[in-house]
Amino acid sequence: MSLDDELVSDLVKHKDLIYDLYHRGFLVDEVFIPTFINMYPKYKKKIFYSKSVTDKPNEFQGNLRYINWWDGNPYTWRLKDYPKLEYARNNGHMFSRKFDENIDNKIIQKIVNYDLGEYYESY
Repeated sequence: MSLDDELVSDLVKHKDLIYDLYHRGFLVDEVFIPTFINMYPKYKKKIFYSKSVTDKPNEFQGNLRYINWWDGNPYTWRLKDYPKLEYARNNGHMFSRKFDENIDNKIIQKIVNYDLGEYYESY
């Protein structure tokens, strides 16, 4: 699954509550995160987007991940693909898959530098 830092931090902050509610359950790993998200609706906007944001006009994009299935299984992003990833980010995607440091480490570094730069600018 793809979760941002804020949601993961909130989950960790509420670990005692989550434990109390679910420690006696069976297969609760499939339930506790969606339930938590429903308790805090601000997270719904981050993981679910009702508008179509893919390159396929009639395909519903229920999550915010950008995965190129049409060029691979899935396709591994490379530095030359950075403009496509920027386009996806500007159109509502928050996560992307698939990166491989053995295929192209430069795309990973570029994204990390961009994200950290944005993070530090906000302080």
